[in-house]
Amino acid sequence: MRPGCATAGPGRGGPGAAPQSQQAGAAANGLLQAPYTLAVTIKTIVLASIGSVSLATIAPQTDPRETSRAIHRILNVVLPLGASALGLIGLMGVPAMAVLYSRAFTTGAVLFPYLLTADLLQVFVWVVGTPLLARGDRMLWLILDLVQYGARWALAMILMRSLGAYAVVVGYLASVALHVALNLVIYHFRYRLELPMRHIRRLVVGLALVAVVAAVGARPTASIPATAAVALAWIAYTVHHARQSGMLAHLWQRFVRR
Repeated sequence: MRPGCATAGPGRGGPGAAPQSQQAGAAANGLLQAPYTLAVTIKTIVLASIGSVSLATIAPQTDPRETSRAIHRILNVVLPLGASALGLIGLMGVPAMAVLYSRAFTTGAVLFPYLLTADLLQVFVWVVGTPLLARGDRMLWLILDLVQYGARWALAMILMRSLGAYAVVVGYLASVALHVALNLVIYHFRYRLELPMRHIRRLVVGLALVAVVAAVGARPTASIPATAAVALAWIAYTVHHARQSGMLAHLWQRFVRR
């Protein structure tokens, strides 16, 4: 079954489109791997250094208040940056896959809302989970990772019959959400660290932005007004946070010097 066949992938319907997903079976692997590989590649290039920077920044801190402040400063940057970068992938995913692979794989873009929202949660947990390594709780960190991957596999297996290819990305999203919840429990109760609600609100707004942009971007020609609206929303979000962080002022200063 070719990747471009109508029954070969999840391009015609959402998770509720069980019959088509069941027909796809293993033949939908390419339609899953194309968006997954693109998302992982961009996330690695743009955001993978966050974990290293977080550990280097937080490890020297011994006072819980200083540790909390360091985490706040990192989240102030990485949450908007992550949402902006992952939103751009969702917006440009279809043309990117058409250029890098072929148009036969572009129906796999309907998986981007699940993949990219899970990736943003992953970016968040890279920061709030850093105290485990900074405090030497490597075994606990490893256990949480094993729980995440175990839950991801179990959910994919349980949901495969009803969701087909969607089971993989739904399991990924649910397992990362579980990982975030467990890390937040440890963050608050074990280390007594503070996490202001503004970071949770920023995370929720970022998740909503990425999900909506990726959902509309999966079918960019279905509704030109909707595509234009989400593109403008992404631009407004990116410019707003770039101005708040001082990035626009910095870029303007460099431009003026030239």
